[in-house]
Amino acid sequence: MKIAKSIFGSVGEREAFRAIECSLPSGGSVYPNLPFSQLVRIGKHEFTSENEWDLYLKTSVDFVLVDQEGHPSFGIEFDGLGRGFSSSTT
Repeated sequence: MKIAKSIFGSVGEREAFRAIECSLPSGGSVYPNLPFSQLVRIGKHEFTSENEWDLYLKTSVDFVLVDQEGHPSFGIEFDGLGRGFSSSTT
């Protein structure tokens, strides 16, 4: 086991985070890679299969904008599900 070099999936994702962070109004914050289950509360009984529930628990959102009280207001998926334009090895 070793510590990851970065919390970002690519150099492009890191650069996008920095650009968003610098553009936020006073009091706003951006968080990277938050679990979807922290943003949208859904009970297990609302899913039709175990696979859907598993995906819900494993999915994260690349960037989430929050207000001063920590309420999520906007989510950004930077590069889709792995085949986005930033999916290079750098």
